[in-house]
Amino acid sequence: MTSENSITIRTRHQSIPPIYLSYSNECDFIERYFIIKIYEKLVKNGLGEGVIWFDHHQGIHPDKTASWFADRLEAIDLSLGSLLILSSRSQCQRLMLIESKAIVDRKILSKTSSIYGLFVILLDQCQNYSYLHSQADFFYTFNKIDSILNIDEHISFIIDDLLLKLLPYKKLSFYKQKLTINDEQFKPLCCWTLDDIQTFLIRLGVDQTSRDLFYEKQIDGYLLLSCTENELRDYFLINDDKIRRDLIENVIQTIHHERQNSLQWHYGAKKLKGNANYIYIIHHPKDSSIAIRISNFFKEKNFRVLTHNSRYGKTKQEFLSLNGPIIARTKYVIYLLTKKSSNSNFKFLELTIAEWFEKSIITVYVDNIWTNIRSSIRAILANYPLVDFNHQSFNESLTILYTYLCSKIVSTQISVVYNEKIEQTIQPLIINSNLKSKVYTSVNENNSHFIYLSYSKINEKWNVTHAIQRLVYVLETNHYHTGIQIKKNNNNNNNTSREKNSHYLPLIQTKSSTSNSYLYGLTQSLASSSNFYREIGPGDIRHCCMMIVCLTPNYFHNEHCLNELRLCEIYQKPIVICLLRHLNTYNSNNISNGNMNLDEQVKMFIPSRFAMTTLQFLRKSIRSLCIDLSTDELFSRNIRILLKKLEKTTEKYQTSMEDSTNSLDTNLFGQTSEIF
Repeated sequence: MTSENSITIRTRHQSIPPIYLSYSNECDFIERYFIIKIYEKLVKNGLGEGVIWFDHHQGIHPDKTASWFADRLEAIDLSLGSLLILSSRSQCQRLMLIESKAIVDRKILSKTSSIYGLFVILLDQCQNYSYLHSQADFFYTFNKIDSILNIDEHISFIIDDLLLKLLPYKKLSFYKQKLTINDEQFKPLCCWTLDDIQTFLIRLGVDQTSRDLFYEKQIDGYLLLSCTENELRDYFLINDDKIRRDLIENVIQTIHHERQNSLQWHYGAKKLKGNANYIYIIHHPKDSSIAIRISNFFKEKNFRVLTHNSRYGKTKQEFLSLNGPIIARTKYVIYLLTKKSSNSNFKFLELTIAEWFEKSIITVYVDNIWTNIRSSIRAILANYPLVDFNHQSFNESLTILYTYLCSKIVSTQISVVYNEKIEQTIQPLIINSNLKSKVYTSVNENNSHFIYLSYSKINEKWNVTHAIQRLVYVLETNHYHTGIQIKKNNNNNNNTSREKNSHYLPLIQTKSSTSNSYLYGLTQSLASSSNFYREIGPGDIRHCCMMIVCLTPNYFHNEHCLNELRLCEIYQKPIVICLLRHLNTYNSNNISNGNMNLDEQVKMFIPSRFAMTTLQFLRKSIRSLCIDLSTDELFSRNIRILLKKLEKTTEKYQTSMEDSTNSLDTNLFGQTSEIF
């Protein structure tokens, strides 16, 4: 429980009132009317503007400034307590959820230092906020408030107990001169006074009785914005349908006219969907070296990389007007989380406007400072994906980041399961908040028999996809784990006459000998299979003992395949090349063994911007061993070579893991990491 003595000894920012009034900016008329009335009650009892931070009386509103969301979150960070007013509608509003997370985070953290006051009022029976009961210093739930006529009565139930909790904060009040807006200045509807509303109603022909009700209930522009046609009829007795429609139409036209003003540029910017190939990087100037490396990497991949304007402006509004439209053009925002960026007000403004624009934010985790950053940043980034640049090499982090972005851009071309696995690879920041280095302390049997298959299904012919299915079946039969599932097609009624034919797909000629036991049953199994999908993602390459590259001409046109090659190079995993389709005019019948030199053919299909180190890594693997599985006959003959190679590789892998485990020094635990 908050005591007066514990409050008076706190240190705080001297320009912010100690209590933050939190509510949804998208609330309806009844909820907004309740907020206004309870604020007026608190003011009458000595808790004025210097004690309670209420955005409406601070002159902060989305219709006035693009920095309104940043201003509200900043007030949470600098306050000593929050009066949180919630309803069932609030749980569906994204920005309100961020605010409530930041407030609860401050309350939880305050248990280890100074006490942060949390006072919660639920306007209806909202079960999703019941967890606040154990955290709050004051908690009250109304059954339901469905009319403004009994709001004063409802407030009287709680005002005495609430005042008892809030009065100690009066000693820390801060009085700020209220801003006035001259008639010559831009005056949005949210700032209209009671007299402005009366003038507006007279112009529309509203009768005297209704105008008196508006004045009696103190309806200003802030409340008028949330009025609906039913409320105009029920509470203000505007029974004429034409006048009601004219009033609402004039309000809408006024708002539309205001949003054409340059001061409300952010509404037009928010409507932009953003280009999928545009990326905005939020970084501190002292972190420019990292930002430049990331920028150059994505520019090589034909992305347009943008960053903040060199001019900062004289005010927050001017800074956002310079940089906000640039952010609006992008679809993805990369936030470099460092100690410097988390303490920068400019970076905070960029992050909040990106959140309000509903951009896809990806955190580049550079410094391990999660527990030391402000609560509002933690609330924004908590559920966005993270790429750990702190505990792994820069190159592999870039590759993972690029793989994630590509999966979003071309998600229609890859399987849903593969997409989900990539998203699991890059976990939300709240899950990775305690990132620590890890190592394997014992040999994992599954890892020693884990083979990663790298293949392309895009634009491939049916014989190639069938060859991949055959390869998966052989590996799984010989107790190698591939993470690929083959779907069975049990509905034969929809098959065409060609698909019903057992010779529709090339079949492997099996023998009853024990030497070919790994092929037994393959024909029957694949005759009914129609599709296959991957259950693992590129992050699992780190844990495999070998990668098999199913080489076709289309392989080099698939960005996911190229990323898998880069990761394999980074982790220095051995590669076996399995040729499923010849890259050039090539007579495979002349091949008498599984070893082929395809350097010149590969060079023709490699993209011009393909990393030279990865190209050298691939060509070295081709020279070492390339197995031709492009025809039925060659598959049956050369599959034994592949299995022998896998057997030797798994033995070496298991031996190396045992040696590394035995020689592991406990002091080296901080030098290695578990990435995914």
